[in-house]
Amino acid sequence: MGHGDDDDGHHDISREELMRPYQPSFMQTHFVPFLFSIVDVPVTFFREHIVEKLRKPYPYYHRRFRRVPTIETCALDDLVCFHEANMQYERDRAVDKNILRILRRRRDECRAWYKFDEEDVQRFCKDIIVEHEEAAVNFFIKYGELSWNTDVSHAFMKQKHRMLWERRHGPVGTGQRSAVDVARAVESADKAAEQEDSMLATLRRITSRAGLPKELRP
Repeated sequence: MGHGDDDDGHHDISREELMRPYQPSFMQTHFVPFLFSIVDVPVTFFREHIVEKLRKPYPYYHRRFRRVPTIETCALDDLVCFHEANMQYERDRAVDKNILRILRRRRDECRAWYKFDEEDVQRFCKDIIVEHEEAAVNFFIKYGELSWNTDVSHAFMKQKHRMLWERRHGPVGTGQRSAVDVARAVESADKAAEQEDSMLATLRRITSRAGLPKELRP
C-alpha cells in the first residue's frame, strides 16, 4: 500500500521548520531538573558541609603506612625490625614500579600521538621522555640486578657496594676511566681515610687527656 499525492498523513518539512531553533519541552526544562535536585541537593550539602570539613589534606582513599626504621638502624638480633623494614621495602618497590609504569605509558602515548613527525616528538614529548629516563635510572640504581625474591638486606648491600665504587671510580655511567685516573682516585681516597684516622686519633688523645688527673697530664 503506497502513499499517493492525496495522502493526508504525509507531511513535508519546510525549510523554516527545519531551521527553527530547538524548543525544549516542560519535562526537560523543569520536571527533570527538579527530580535531579531531589537527589543531588542533599548529597552535595552533605559533602560540602560535613565530608570536606572532616577530610584530611590527603585523599581519604589513599592508605598511608607509618614509616618504620630502615635496615641500617636495626640491631642484629632484632627480627621484628628486620621484618618491618622488609615490608616497607616491598611497598616502596611496588610504588616505584607503578610510578615507572605510569611514566612509561605517558611516554608511549605521547610518541604515538606525534609519531608522524619526529620534530613534534622532540618538541612536545621531550620533558616526558627525560622524566621517564630519570625515573628508570633511579629505579635501576635502587632495584636493578636484583632477583624477584630479594629482601631489603640485599638492596642495602647493593647500595653500599655502589657507594664504595663511586668513591674510587666516580659516578656510575660516566664512562670507563683510565688506570691513571683510577690510581689518583684510590690515592685521594686513601689520603682522605688517613686524614680521617688522624682526626680520630687526635680526638681520642684529647678525650683521653680530659679524663686523667691534673698531675698525670703532659
